[in-house]
Amino acid sequence: MSKISLLIFLLLLSSQVYSQQIFISRAHTESGEPVDLITNKTITENQTVSIIFDNGKEPITQKFIFLFIDKINNGSKINLFSKMLHTTTSNKRLVEDYTFTREGNYEIYFTDFKRNKSASALLTVKKVEPKKNSIKSINELLPNLKILFTTRIEDGKPQNFLSRISLNKSGGEVYIYVINDKPLGTGKLLVNIWRRIKPNTDFDQFIDSKKFEIDEEWNDTYFKHTFPQKGEYKINIFNEKEILIKTAYISVGD
Repeated sequence: MSKISLLIFLLLLSSQVYSQQIFISRAHTESGEPVDLITNKTITENQTVSIIFDNGKEPITQKFIFLFIDKINNGSKINLFSKMLHTTTSNKRLVEDYTFTREGNYEIYFTDFKRNKSASALLTVKKVEPKKNSIKSINELLPNLKILFTTRIEDGKPQNFLSRISLNKSGGEVYIYVINDKPLGTGKLLVNIWRRIKPNTDFDQFIDSKKFEIDEEWNDTYFKHTFPQKGEYKINIFNEKEILIKTAYISVGD
C-alpha cells in the first residue's frame, strides 16, 4: 500500500470512528437529541440517564445494534445489561434509558451483530452521601411561588391568565410567567416540558428542555414557549441546584 493510499485509509477510518459517538444525558428529544448532557460522565446511584448512540450524519445501515453495559471490578468486567435495538433506514440515533442502581465504574458500548464495537464510553456512579444537616423542603422555601400562562406581556407584567391555549388563535405560543412573593434565590432556571400521550396516563413524552439565567434577587421572570401540537402538558421548573420548585399544567387545543 502506497503512502497516499495509507493516508486516505487512515483518514476514512478516523472519520468513521469520530462519526459514531455515545452521548449520556438527563433526557432526550423525540428525534434522539441529548438534553442536558452529562459532560463529566459522573452520576449518582438510582439516577436514570439517556444513552444515545449517534451515527453522525449518516443513517445506521445495520438492522440491529446491540447495547452492553459492563461493570468494571478490579480490571475485570461483568456484564449487567444487554439489549438488541432495532433500527430503520432513517435512524441516525438510537436511545435507551437506563437506571444505574449501584456505585462503581461502568463501560457502555454498542456493537454490530458480530460483536464489533462501534462506540464506547465510561461512566462513574457515585454513592449518594446522606446529608448531615436537615434543610427545608422547596415548598417551605418558596411556598407562594406561582407559574402563570399568558399570551401578552406589557411592561414586564402579564395582562391575562390562561389554563388553555389555541393553536389556531395563538399558534401555540404562550408566555410562562414565574412569580414569587420574595426573591427566587437562584441564578438559573431549568425548565422541562412533558406531554401526556393518552388520557388518564402519566406525562411520559419529553418535549423540550430550556435553561435561563436570571438574577437571584428577582421576584419574577418569564419566557416564551411554542407548543407544537394539541394535548395536555406538564411544565417542571427547577432551580440552579436542580431542585424542583414548581409544576404547572396547560392544555393546548385546536
